[in-house]
Parts: sequence; structure tokens; C-alpha cells
Amino acid sequence: MHQEQFLKKATQDAKSIMCFIESHELKEDIIDLYTEGPDPQSGFLFTPMSYWKVPQAFEVMRHKIIGMGYDSRGFAFMNRKVESLVKSR
Repeated sequence: MHQEQFLKKATQDAKSIMCFIESHELKEDIIDLYTEGPDPQSGFLFTPMSYWKVPQAFEVMRHKIIGMGYDSRGFAFMNRKVESLVKSR
């Protein structure tokens, strides 16, 4: 996939993820997760579960984002994209 196509898909997927968050029972915990962000030394990919105030919120998002086909660097990229959207609300 070319970079332009990837960015277009990622933007659409991030909007879809925001709708998912808005309707999720852990909405406030998920929003807090992205407002606070990951361990600055580890990033989203390597932050341990024990770091998160509500590990279930991260687990929900991990499954959602990986389920959309974002793994490894794509996983970190999408989490940063969602983080940006949450913080700009």
C-alpha cells in the first residue's frame, strides 16, 4: 500500500475507532488512557500492562486496533493518531 493510501485509510480508521470509543462502556477509561498517554520511555507498543490505571481499557483498544490490521509500527502509529484525536476533542 502506498503512503498516501495508508494515510487515507488510517484517517478513516481513526474516525471509526473514535466512534467505537464513544459507544464503549469503558469510554471514560479509554479517554483517560489516551489523555495520559503511555510510558514516555516505552511508547504504546512496549508500555507494560501494569502502567495503565485501567489495563482493561488498553486491552480493549489493543484488540480493536490489531483487529483492524495495525500491528507493530502500525499499532503504535494508530495509537498516536487516536491519542491526537482524543486530546483535540
